[in-house]
Amino acid sequence: MHAADLLSKRAHLTPEREALTELATGRRYTYAELNARANRLANFMRERLDVHKGDRVSILAHNSVVYIDLFYGLAKIGAILARP
Repeated sequence: MHAADLLSKRAHLTPEREALTELATGRRYTYAELNARANRLANFMRERLDVHKGDRVSILAHNSVVYIDLFYGLAKIGAILARP
């Protein structure tokens, strides 16, 4: 089991439970929302950017929910979130 499995399972068990609050914006995300965002990102990375299992991806940005999206989305395709 890997990180993406944990998010998918939690989204299945408690989809409407709050999973994350983004402090900068006050926006709250449920497990179902985070899982859907990770799935969309995984599909985008695989189909549009040709990212595959074992590839390393990094991001340079302010702290935000995007890091969570990348962490779980990349895990869903077997890619790795690397530090810049």
